[in-house]
Amino acid sequence: MAKRKIRLGLIGCGGNMRGAHIPRLKADGSVELVAVADPEEASARRLLEVWGAEATYYADYRQMIGAGALDGVLISSPHSTHYEQARYALERGLHVLIEKPLTTKARHAQALVNLAAEQERLLVVSYQRHFYPAYA
Repeated sequence: MAKRKIRLGLIGCGGNMRGAHIPRLKADGSVELVAVADPEEASARRLLEVWGAEATYYADYRQMIGAGALDGVLISSPHSTHYEQARYALERGLHVLIEKPLTTKARHAQALVNLAAEQERLLVVSYQRHFYPAYA
């Protein structure tokens, strides 16, 4: 019996999401890209071209999360927005994969760790280049 794909929403559709995350998500094959959120629609459309599939576009991540079709989110946005976005997703029962840094304040990082534990959800910081030859 085939496993159900993870229904993922992306928050932030910039170059790092397109260049680093999308190729790996496609290669993995266990992810269904359901929706993308970015204030710049052109950036989201470029990402969807790279992905090669349809997904719903939202200018606001809160609307994307509110649509209720996700298992989790991948956050690749400005560092100063990480706490608010991750908290919002966790409070609504979603798993969160987030680029480093988790937050810009230690107290916010601890609050997210506590919230993830309370919600019994995964909160994972992506250290995406650990095994690149230049960094290994």
